Amino acid sequence: MNYKKLILFIIPVFGIYCAEKKGNNKLINNDSAIVQTKINVSINELNAYDDIDLFNIKGIGKLKNPTTYPYIKIEDQSNLKKRVVYKHSAEDSTERFYERKDNYWLGYYEFRADSGYHRTYEYIKKDTIIRLFYNGSHMKSGFHLDDIYIIERSKCTMYSYWKKIGPFMEPDINNLNLIKDKVNVNVTENFSIKNGILTIYSKSIDKVKNQVFERDTSCFNIGEHSWFWFQRFGWSNKAKCN
Repeated sequence: MNYKKLILFIIPVFGIYCAEKKGNNKLINNDSAIVQTKINVSINELNAYDDIDLFNIKGIGKLKNPTTYPYIKIEDQSNLKKRVVYKHSAEDSTERFYERKDNYWLGYYEFRADSGYHRTYEYIKKDTIIRLFYNGSHMKSGFHLDDIYIIERSKCTMYSYWKKIGPFMEPDINNLNLIKDKVNVNVTENFSIKNGILTIYSKSIDKVKNQVFERDTSCFNIGEHSWFWFQRFGWSNKAKCN
């Protein structure tokens, strides 16, 4: 296996490792600091927050009539349904809907890309979030499992069928242990936050050869925000690692 080529492919697939796959959302940021864009017109938002605890789908830092972007809007549509809107700017936002099941929240979304349609099933429990990513054709057929993300409080593990067609199966988190043994690539990302700096320690493993082919440490300036905020708004806020 050509590891240099593999590394080049892995980074676009995962974004910067554990990133949610999404459509072409423009992010408001720059290379040196957390960017807050001033809102020129007063916005009357009843459920706006500075950050989010996605394990509980609850807002952090209530905002009364937000004056800067980005911010997050969380609505309880009923006891069993929630709506989350990540407001990047006046023109750009990302919307997610969640429905309560027995002991977890379920989110589902899809978007069209150059290679076809992508679908994501997101299962949110108290201390674990599981995302199943599927790829299909432009005709919305032939969907197969492509990646699995398992997110914990300070860790994200990715299982990828890189350059391989994953199983054609219905979304089922009860079969994860069987599926994870058949992936080609495994990326483990541990992270910590100290003094406003998020540090990510990542390790990539070729499962076929059972060999580590990349280790990396990356740091980002996220201020008093969480890893979930960083996932949406903070990718370009690079910082030096001590």
